[in-house]
Amino acid sequence: MNIKNLDINVKKVLATLSAGVFMLTFTGCNNKSSKVDKPESSITQSSDVNVDDSASKIIIDEYAEVRGISETTGISVMELRPFIEKYSNLSHHKYRDSIEVIKKNMSIIQNEYNKPKAGIMCVLFDDSYDKKILRCDCPEELIERKEMTQDEQEGFILEMCDNYGMTEDEKAISLSIFRLETGNGTSELCKNDNNYGGIRLLNGEFGKYQTPYYGMYEALCCIKKYIDAAKEQGITDIGGIVNYTSQFYCGDTAYEWTTGVMGLVSEVQEYYGFNNSKTI
Repeated sequence: MNIKNLDINVKKVLATLSAGVFMLTFTGCNNKSSKVDKPESSITQSSDVNVDDSASKIIIDEYAEVRGISETTGISVMELRPFIEKYSNLSHHKYRDSIEVIKKNMSIIQNEYNKPKAGIMCVLFDDSYDKKILRCDCPEELIERKEMTQDEQEGFILEMCDNYGMTEDEKAISLSIFRLETGNGTSELCKNDNNYGGIRLLNGEFGKYQTPYYGMYEALCCIKKYIDAAKEQGITDIGGIVNYTSQFYCGDTAYEWTTGVMGLVSEVQEYYGFNNSKTI
């Protein structure tokens, strides 16, 4: 049928949010259902668009790109897409590029991380580092600075802790180290260089991180590495983990550093209501 003389009447627009699918029904000018012949150059079927010829319907799946990732990770599409969008932005990726990075690294996400959100977060940030999209030795003119309150800084650190599935004790350790190393988020190293963990690079220089979020990510990665190493040695109490971490974190000043961190742990626990080792 020639569609030139058809008036396209949008009869129904169904937005089924739980499924993320929109459906359009085309009818003729006489309001009777009309089948629209589809020229060869018109819409073709893909993972994003399905054409139901029997009812003259075009079904558009707005979550098509993440459905496979959702099925693999067990995270709902409604939760997954905004999560990927957020960490795409924070890692300076385009959204579609992030999807490809995640798919390419799915075996790593599944096998090397306890939580799929942690794996997604890490492969995106790490891919940005590998491709020099984000830098830890960033030139002064490329450093992105952002005014953030201490609560905003710690809020993002806690969000990443939740992505990892860290216990409340591990969160308390992480935030206590953050507070000590940054002077509660006010140090020059923190504000000017986005270095939230007092981290030195292999050349001995302090890291200069391109964005605050990348700096916080790298700081937490460093802290978590030592927490995990302590647990592998059978050390699970806060004092033992902090003491173990101090040997690698600050060397000659380990005792003073341990004392400083432990002096902040109870403050952090009280502020956030941490009282046990329950995981999120």
